Amino acid sequence: IYLYLVLAVSAALAAFGLVSLFRVWLGSETFNGVNLALPLVWGGLWVYHWHVVESQSWTGRTADPVRRLYVYVTSWYGLGMLAVGVGIVLWRALLQAYDSLFATELLISGSPGLWGDATASGLAVAVAGGAFWWWHWHRVVRDDAGSELRQVYLHLFTILPGSAAVMVPLTMILFRILQMVIGQPDSPASDHFQMIPAALAALVVGIGLWGYHWAVARQEAQARTAQARAAQTQSTGAADGLPAARRVYRYLAAATGLVATAAGVVILLGAAIGLLEFLGGKTLVAGFWRRDALALAVSLLLVGVPMWAYHWFGVQREAHSAGAQELNAPSRRIFVYLIFGAAVLLVLGNLSAVLFMVLRDALEGALDAMVIQDAKWSLAMVLMAGVVSVYYWLVLKEDREA
Repeated sequence: IYLYLVLAVSAALAAFGLVSLFRVWLGSETFNGVNLALPLVWGGLWVYHWHVVESQSWTGRTADPVRRLYVYVTSWYGLGMLAVGVGIVLWRALLQAYDSLFATELLISGSPGLWGDATASGLAVAVAGGAFWWWHWHRVVRDDAGSELRQVYLHLFTILPGSAAVMVPLTMILFRILQMVIGQPDSPASDHFQMIPAALAALVVGIGLWGYHWAVARQEAQARTAQARAAQTQSTGAADGLPAARRVYRYLAAATGLVATAAGVVILLGAAIGLLEFLGGKTLVAGFWRRDALALAVSLLLVGVPMWAYHWFGVQREAHSAGAQELNAPSRRIFVYLIFGAAVLLVLGNLSAVLFMVLRDALEGALDAMVIQDAKWSLAMVLMAGVVSVYYWLVLKEDREA
């Protein structure tokens, strides 16, 4: 514990010092001595203690849980630094290209352009973090495919954040495009798409994180399956069942996609109710928000439906092929009961709101078609949550019967 605690602290401070030193070399920071002292002192401590750890030849060193915890935590924040740094550099490059093509005003004289403090800082962070990530991930734990902590790291700390880093900017980009096509943007096109460079940079980084680690996870899963079949030790479920971390990831990803899909359906239904301009001689909605709402709903559906369908129907196939082991997995039971329970509560709560509005207007003698407009969001929630609750009730029933 002492050795790996010192390694963790010294690695973090050495990485911070390397970022500062690289910024000096790149000309975005003034040298003051500390820039060199931090990486030298803490880097020296890290090298010495790593040598001490590697010189110990006790049995089971590579399977030491403390060692694994240190390595995967350091790999994780090194990967985070690499992703942030690459994202900043990409953002600056794309922003410079965007301004050159679409900016309405000339660049101010003396502007740093592509190479500025932000680019230098991003490059420094990427190099320092990438060095620590490469060493720990590709050198120290490259043969640790059978570790449960590795599966947690892969699926919950890299693939899941990577998928989120794809979904969010992709939704933003689609919304901006659809808002310009069918919506009512409140700014010129050059300003309306000003966020596209940042969103594209985040999207590229997210695709890289997601794609690389998903490929690693699939390759290792196939290798474990082949080894289990060769040794005829499938009783552990290595060949047929999902590893626990992968299972949790797929249910979390399915839940994320389902939430995005549900939000899109609610907005779409609310917009559809608002399309009724006149009912009973009264205007139901001003109409200024409908096109933007439609653009947002379509964006959420385009991202959320594939995300939910891919992961949910994937785990459905695994559950029915693997049998009781997957059907009784805690992550599956928690997911299905949580979604079903949340949907039922949404139905009850919003149905109560609709009944309250109807009874309130009826008792006040003011019941008319406007109550539909007042209750449009509650009605949309009831319809969406009702379908979700019925579907997952059938899933629960099917699981119990199986």
